[in-house]
Amino acid sequence: MADDELEAIRRQRMAELQSKHGQGQQEAKQRETEMRNSILAQVLDQSARARCRDWFDRHPRKS
Repeated sequence: MADDELEAIRRQRMAELQSKHGQGQQEAKQRETEMRNSILAQVLDQSARARCRDWFDRHPRKS
């Protein structure tokens, strides 16, 4: 195989890995949000949950 072909394969594989990694991060963030909402639903009444949700919307976490 020529060096150009190997480099193209490497670039393609790197792009695939980065894509999969990005999807994993999105899924983890979604799970975190669902878990937080589940805990809040168990502990807080509806109006308190609404206030918390509003606060989280105004103050996003810095990652």
